[in-house]
Amino acid sequence: MRQQGLTLIEVLVAIAIFAVILAVVVPLLGFFRLNNQSTRTLNATTLAQNVVEEVRGFWQDPDHYNKTCYEPASPLPSQVSLQAYTLDSAGGSPSPLTVNYSCASATPDAAYISLKRMEVVVKDPSDATKVLARVTVDVPNPTPPPIN
Repeated sequence: MRQQGLTLIEVLVAIAIFAVILAVVVPLLGFFRLNNQSTRTLNATTLAQNVVEEVRGFWQDPDHYNKTCYEPASPLPSQVSLQAYTLDSAGGSPSPLTVNYSCASATPDAAYISLKRMEVVVKDPSDATKVLARVTVDVPNPTPPPIN
């Protein structure tokens, strides 16, 4: 009469099959995690580039450029920040400017600024200390400099 249960060979074969399956699945899990992070970074970079292009187009109007104002078509997501800087022709360090989100209440710059730097930063919504994307672009003044 045969006893019920598994033989030692059957248990070892089952463990070997389980080990082979784990050897295949574990690297795939790391790949999916990496792919998810890459997708998040790509989406954040695309969002930053879209904001940069929208602001750059908005600043093609000399009045908007001179007031450093930007009225977004839709509110910026909370994880997106926009910073502007003045750049001088001597290559000195950039000076921060305040971006006004209402052009009606903004005042024009006191002096002619030939070049402004715009920086858009997209942070991780789940961890505000982690930057997913940073896009910086220099925008020239759409009006020619005054003749002295």
